[in-house]
Amino acid sequence: MERSGEIYAGLVGRLQEAVPEVAAQVQDEARRGRPVAVKALSPSEKIDRSARLKEVAGPTGRISGADLAAVEYTDDEKLAILVDALRRLGSSMAASREALAQLANRHQITNPTHFRNEGAPEDETFMDLAHEVEEARSVFDQVAEPLWQALEELR
Repeated sequence: MERSGEIYAGLVGRLQEAVPEVAAQVQDEARRGRPVAVKALSPSEKIDRSARLKEVAGPTGRISGADLAAVEYTDDEKLAILVDALRRLGSSMAASREALAQLANRHQITNPTHFRNEGAPEDETFMDLAHEVEEARSVFDQVAEPLWQALEELR
């Protein structure tokens, strides 16, 4: 994709504002790179990595064909990681709300449900679980198909 690096940066920036923990996980994954067998690297890449290893480990430092190397993700791959994370986030949010509603139903907890933080009594929330489930599922359904399509195009 032509502008995938730019799109990735913009979306990660927005995600950082909305859900910093998820943005950090996506960025860590993208930074880590993907493991590739050294034997699959190009000859020039093997020479470069071997030289860097000798600088650090001295003359005994050697790269074996069985070793793994971390290879930087392409911009398309980084964007695919982000799209997949967003799809999973939406699915997880909807599923967790559904599970909470089922739990409340089993225990005959009525709507709206009252949540209270024992450590901070002023931090109270009232939630209509049925509405939350419906809203989360609706939002997920709206974004899931475009995310799936985008992910398929990137792969």
